[in-house]
Amino acid sequence: MDKYLEYLGYAERPAPTLETLREVHRRHLSRVQYDTRHALRLNPDNMADMDLDDTFENVVLGEQGGMCLQLNTLFDRLLTGLGFRATVVAGGTWIPGNMFYPDPEHMLMLVDVDGARWLADVGHAGVSFVEPLRFAPGVQRQDGCEFQLLQQDGYHVVQTRTKGKDWRMTFRFTTRPRTAKDWDGVGEGQGPGVLASVRRRRRAVPGGQVTLTKNLFTLVEDGVEQTRLLRDPADERHIIDTYWEGRA
Repeated sequence: MDKYLEYLGYAERPAPTLETLREVHRRHLSRVQYDTRHALRLNPDNMADMDLDDTFENVVLGEQGGMCLQLNTLFDRLLTGLGFRATVVAGGTWIPGNMFYPDPEHMLMLVDVDGARWLADVGHAGVSFVEPLRFAPGVQRQDGCEFQLLQQDGYHVVQTRTKGKDWRMTFRFTTRPRTAKDWDGVGEGQGPGVLASVRRRRRAVPGGQVTLTKNLFTLVEDGVEQTRLLRDPADERHIIDTYWEGRA
């Protein structure tokens, strides 16, 4: 806990308040990146079954980043250690073809604090929220982007909209509590290989967020989304140096 908080910039343990939840969520997305580079380290039989000490050393202290199961497992432990009441839940990410991955695929959590429930997720690969969303209907705004929760086919669906764009699906989930055991057999042993097949990265930056999928770069700043293909290796190097501190 102390090493985790120190890495996130805390000199002492903060109280389990809504302000802390928002701040630690944003700091985590800024400091601990989503990255599929080391996906093959995951257990092929159950990607949620991991050695937490080893995962923490590699993903956080080793600054290698990780995927949703690693990042949100660690974040859940952090929140619980701080005194928050968090519940791990699951769902599926939206993919091209207007469909979702089968549940369970994506891991996230619900956090009860100050008399309200909040949706937390520090492990999504695409454009998404950088602070927790209130688990309630209505449009919510962060850094110029808009988010909303809808109900569809028995699931809660997160939709995202940047300025000048249409609403788009992000992922869906249920409120059923989950444990690592629920991911047994997911991906039929091929999950780590699928994740490692295309390098994907994401992190929060001041006023927004950045993603890099192979050489497709997206910057969202003050709600304005700009996407471009990095054809020149020097250009790609500049982006990595600027937003990922030169991590290859």
